[in-house]
Amino acid sequence: MLALSLRIARPAPNFLFELAPGRGLTLRKLEGRPVVLVFWKSSSKPSLQAARDLQKPTGQAGGQEPVVLAINDGEAPELVKKVAAENGLSAIVVPDPQRQISAAYGVSIWPTIVFIDAFGLVRGIRYGRLAGEHVEYPSREKAAAAK
Repeated sequence: MLALSLRIARPAPNFLFELAPGRGLTLRKLEGRPVVLVFWKSSSKPSLQAARDLQKPTGQAGGQEPVVLAINDGEAPELVKKVAAENGLSAIVVPDPQRQISAAYGVSIWPTIVFIDAFGLVRGIRYGRLAGEHVEYPSREKAAAAK
């Protein structure tokens, strides 16, 4: 049985993604900024809507806007780019055709949303989406209080 390392207040699993054609970047290189991972599939309309909702500026007081990575779960990169363009995804779209990132994060529900703080620690995990809901990014203090 596979033991997943995704836990609140623990380091997020690192992975490599293409930031621009021919230019790779790892999740660890984003430390210093909060990051939101939203796992989506083209067949899941709620996951596409969650990705669109999360890419909108939140106007968080006293902090940086998070980097949003829209990680497609298990579909061909050509399809991913086409669906992302058709649905107005302006977040950084990360194809995961072999499901390596999804497996590392234990994703089996779309959307799955993972909130990572500027230190690279998981601050929240959210499964599914409720229509019309305001997304609140977990703060370090709220995560510590929830422990």
